[in-house]
Amino acid sequence: MRDTLEGLIKERKHLLEELGGLPEPKVVNKEWLYLLKEETSNSILIRSKPYNPHP
Repeated sequence: MRDTLEGLIKERKHLLEELGGLPEPKVVNKEWLYLLKEETSNSILIRSKPYNPHP
């Protein structure tokens, strides 16, 4: 399992959680928050199925 990407991710996540994990990100600038949301949406769209305007 260690040689698979999924196994490595699980192992690192477990180690991170044992060390206390990461704090929730706090973005106080609304402009940055908007940009982060847009970039996340674009990344999800790019990684999902290709856009087909006529299904």
